[in-house]
Amino acid sequence: MRRVLLSIVLGALLPLLLLSVQETHAQARKIVLFEHFTNASCPPCASQNPIFDQNIRSKNKGNYIHVAYHTVWPGRDPMNAYNKEDVAARVSYYGVTGVPDMVMQGNQYQGGPSNVSQDMLDRTSATSSPLRIRLRESSNGAQRTVHATFTSVGPVPSANLRVRALVIESEISYASAPGTNGEKEFPNVFRRFLNTPGGEAFTPAAVGESVELTWTYDPDVAVWDTTRIHAVVFAQLDGSKEVLNAAVSLLPDVELVAEDTQFKKGSANQPSDFNGRIINFGSADAQVRLALSAQTPGDWSASYTIDGAPASGETDVTVPAGGSIPVMMTFNVGADPGIAEGMLSMESLDDPELTAQHFGAGVITGVTDLVVNNDNAWGADDGTKASDFQDAYLAGLVLAGSTTHAVVPLSTFMRAFDAGMLDEVRHVYYNAGWAFPALTDVFARAMMGKMGEGANLFVAGQDLGWDVFDPNGHGTSVARAFYRTYLFSNFTNDGGPTNASISFVPAEILFGGVSPSTLTNVYGSNTQGTPYFYPDQIRPTPEGTTIAFYNNDPALPAAVRGAKNDYKSVYLGFGLELVSDPAVRAEIMKLTWQWFHGMITSAEFDGAIADLGIGQNYPNPVTASTVIPFAASPRERSLRVYDLTGRLRHSERIAPAATQLRLNTSALRPGTYIYRLFDGTSIVGSRVMQILR
Repeated sequence: MRRVLLSIVLGALLPLLLLSVQETHAQARKIVLFEHFTNASCPPCASQNPIFDQNIRSKNKGNYIHVAYHTVWPGRDPMNAYNKEDVAARVSYYGVTGVPDMVMQGNQYQGGPSNVSQDMLDRTSATSSPLRIRLRESSNGAQRTVHATFTSVGPVPSANLRVRALVIESEISYASAPGTNGEKEFPNVFRRFLNTPGGEAFTPAAVGESVELTWTYDPDVAVWDTTRIHAVVFAQLDGSKEVLNAAVSLLPDVELVAEDTQFKKGSANQPSDFNGRIINFGSADAQVRLALSAQTPGDWSASYTIDGAPASGETDVTVPAGGSIPVMMTFNVGADPGIAEGMLSMESLDDPELTAQHFGAGVITGVTDLVVNNDNAWGADDGTKASDFQDAYLAGLVLAGSTTHAVVPLSTFMRAFDAGMLDEVRHVYYNAGWAFPALTDVFARAMMGKMGEGANLFVAGQDLGWDVFDPNGHGTSVARAFYRTYLFSNFTNDGGPTNASISFVPAEILFGGVSPSTLTNVYGSNTQGTPYFYPDQIRPTPEGTTIAFYNNDPALPAAVRGAKNDYKSVYLGFGLELVSDPAVRAEIMKLTWQWFHGMITSAEFDGAIADLGIGQNYPNPVTASTVIPFAASPRERSLRVYDLTGRLRHSERIAPAATQLRLNTSALRPGTYIYRLFDGTSIVGSRVMQILR
């Protein structure tokens, strides 16, 4: 094998000349890479792989690249035996522990192939990349050479950026199944890396310039069907595992690309424009058809233009060889707060088998409260998704009187966050549902940033704790730290059908008045009749407070809330949709909204009770220190001091049998505070104290 690094190429070919002249500030079309881990002796592979083939592979020609790595387990597979070492390296890279497992774009999705949806693919392909990769292959009869041109059409992140090149065999067929699961047809089978599994370090060119890499290899004519061998090249950030872009030589010559940021903050009654371009890299004119689809709030609208001329419905366009045509998508923002998303689609009239390409954009205006639906893989292969249950969240916000809320999928939330467009969103309601990963690192980091700026978070969903903490889940150190620190919770156990009801802690003044409710499985059952019903059992950290139990049993905490610094959170170990009584669902959301918005203060829900479990501090008001009396207890407890916004300002452990505590208030500012005694599962009592200086 020989690899050659050529000098920077400026306009060496017509398409690249076109790019350097017209598109220095454009973005490249993103080709979605699926890395598929499977095995010929894996029974679930035999059932899930055909679903992926039917839903994605057979319908998306030209929009994706699929590479199938055949693993060494669970049984015999000659396609793994051919190259065990390279496959094992990718298994280790992604932490694959079972098959089938599908990885999309490095870090956008990891889960069962049957859970990959058309919407997931469309949303990912509708985003753009700062790096365009164009691939061509040549042969001298004995050897093949792969030529890859990497063009920086925008600033390309370079930290831990590596290029991987490999070859696949597009179809391998056996007369009889080579393994034990009955599969005989195997698409896009990985054969070997042209460099190494670890790839090679890559320094991108300056914006508007290109770098070309080449690899030469000898096809294994004794084993491969060389008429079905194709090279795949992709650029990947090893730090986050994100695939910036990928290429094969079979990609179409016409691209629909963005020339603009793809998410903006709009202004009421003002248009928001998004520029794009159709580029023809080929040597012949291309016929395409454009159409716009959009989801907008009630008094908003969306439209598009082609080369400056208004267009509507479906519009046919001729793109000249080596040329390009500008397009623009416009959102006419109304007076109502909201979020709009649009997708301009382009289908080829020259090759009807090619799937439509997409150019996506979004606008946000005046939204303070945002429901975020987890759009990762659902726990069952039945087409259910978290957004099916979003009305449980929206009904409560409406009941609370909210007029500035909206709902988006998690992928849209992350696009808007990455674009810096969520600064007005102060309250996030995460509908985790029963989807996996339940808590991704990118979402956790995004919320750490927002909560550090004072945003609040409501989370509900079953198996979220299990997924974060169980060895078979998707949890990472980032997710586990977020769970404990920002959700004020520890995962105790994976619940089941015995967790049949919830009741709220009577002494919890915020939620204590909420009626109990049964929990109902709304997710169905597996083929053996086992219900998909796993409400997590959790417990609060020392800074959190239990607000609800399962089965009215204090030993089975079901929900936790907490406040610290400038943020608050409420976490339900069960999906809100599992609550049978819609009035209870709505009340939970209403009270959370009121707390988040400061309409219910700590003085009202924490300082309103003063039972015999804790006495009034003396002296009160306090200047330097004060003594707080309380009844003795055989167990360790904690004393917590909150300000009137509900933020925890001080916490101190109390030894068993102690009957008083001297509290040093020198670190607390003058003002009114609520102190309360907590026994690990519930509030023993609360009082109000005044600090003077």
